[in-house]
Amino acid sequence: MFWGKSESASDQEYVLKVLTAAGYTEGSGFRNVDVNSETPLEFETEWAKVQLIVRIRDFEADDSGESGNSDNLDKAKVSEDSENSNCYFDVHKTSKFSIEIRLLFLKDTPGDLLLFGNDFDTPIRDFLPYGLTSMGLKVLKWVDPSVEGDLYADRPYLYGKALGSFNRICVAESPAEVAGNWDENLSNASTDSLDIPADPVKRQYFFAAKENLEKFQFQKGKVYAFDFTNDYISLGHGKFNLALPGGFELNLASYLQSFVTAQGDNDAAANWTLKLKDPDGKEGAESGVPLLMIKFRLEPKAGDELD
Repeated sequence: MFWGKSESASDQEYVLKVLTAAGYTEGSGFRNVDVNSETPLEFETEWAKVQLIVRIRDFEADDSGESGNSDNLDKAKVSEDSENSNCYFDVHKTSKFSIEIRLLFLKDTPGDLLLFGNDFDTPIRDFLPYGLTSMGLKVLKWVDPSVEGDLYADRPYLYGKALGSFNRICVAESPAEVAGNWDENLSNASTDSLDIPADPVKRQYFFAAKENLEKFQFQKGKVYAFDFTNDYISLGHGKFNLALPGGFELNLASYLQSFVTAQGDNDAAANWTLKLKDPDGKEGAESGVPLLMIKFRLEPKAGDELD
């Protein structure tokens, strides 16, 4: 995902707020995420019971200790077991952040229906580097034909199939089996007609093929743990940057600040969304059935004023 402007970062200092809900609207009950806590937040939808853990290296909470400022959001303090970092990063030394999602499916669910990716609440077209976005989408489509997206839409989005998007996937009989550190084992779900590679990278390429996606089924009653992590996104020390190979870094603060100053609010956010694809094949941020939205939002640091 290509965010922000290729301009120098603003002098404004921000803190990162992470919120989550099982839907898109404030009525869905957004809750604060205690970043780096190993106690998962839990939700239940028609399709699955969901647990979420978010880890960020060098995470910097607001001095007030509070997360979020909407009247419809929890005012909970950052939990005492949250830290500036997490022991996860002792194992995954190059990772900057981790989104871990655990799903206990309540229905058998076709593998090609589960999507994961980014969407935005507001347009980002004016903040996209010229030429880089279209080139990047072409590369993504070449690597994974299942990727769908429109970064120039009023509600920009970029989704891939979950089976090919997550860095690690584990299948278990209960959530307790995937508490703490765990290893990829989705190959245990192989069948006579579907030989899933044990290596995570090979599994991602394997599920870029439509015929493999269509043969896989998430089983009712099983727990599937998903971990999305990389070393190209920097969220620590009050920053929100995306570093691309070659040393090119984009700053999302300019995009978010433009909405704070123009609209007097801070509703603009970058979202990681887990959803079921629309059964009629409709695409877009508003389509499908959301299972979990993780909202990353920048807010001015306590005591600072926006320019």
